[in-house]
Formats: sequence, structure tokens, C-alpha cells
Amino acid sequence: MSDTFYGKFVEEMFKDKLKPEEEQIYLERFGALHAAVGIAGEAGEVLDEVKKAVFTGKNMYLDNLIKEMGDLEFYMEALRQQLRISRDETLNNNWRKLSERHGDNESIEDYYKGQ
Repeated sequence: MSDTFYGKFVEEMFKDKLKPEEEQIYLERFGALHAAVGIAGEAGEVLDEVKKAVFTGKNMYLDNLIKEMGDLEFYMEALRQQLRISRDETLNNNWRKLSERHGDNESIEDYYKGQ
């Protein structure tokens, strides 16, 4: 039994479909895949919301975009939980990568304070 929100979500989703001995195998092998596929799908839906606004010239429906971004955040957190990494670890590593690429010396804390 998982102690993470996402682990519990996956367990609940498949509780009647898996034998007890298969449950842990599923969580270990397919939980990350499920999350990654979810990220791809939700990223496509975010893109579609923005595309509609750009190419039709109509107002962007922020309510829809916020919902899709929430779904994307759900799957991002799910993948982090499956990989046992934190959001801070992800952001800090990304900041280091971008700083090396662009030569920016500002700290991640200062950057996010300015947002």
C-alpha cells in the first residue's frame, strides 16, 4: 500500500483489477508511465486552449486553461512521487540547467520572489 496521494489514487483505480501480488509490480513499473502519459495528454490540452485563442482571435478561456493546468500539475506531482523526487528538487535542477545555459547568476529564490 502506498503512502502517497498518487499511489493511493492508482491503487484505488486498479484495486479490483489486480491480484495482490501484482499490485506492487504495477505501481513500480507502470505508475511512472501512467503519470508521463497523463503529462503528455494534459500538456496537449493546455496547448489546445492557447492555440484556440491565438488562431481564432477570441478571448482565452482562463477557467478552462486553469483546469487543464491543474490536471497537468496533478500528473507532474504524480511522476515526482513515483520517482521519489520533490518539486523543489525539480525546480532547483531546472534553474541550474538554465543558469548554465544563459549565464544567469540570480538565485532561484530571488527569481521566484520576482514572479
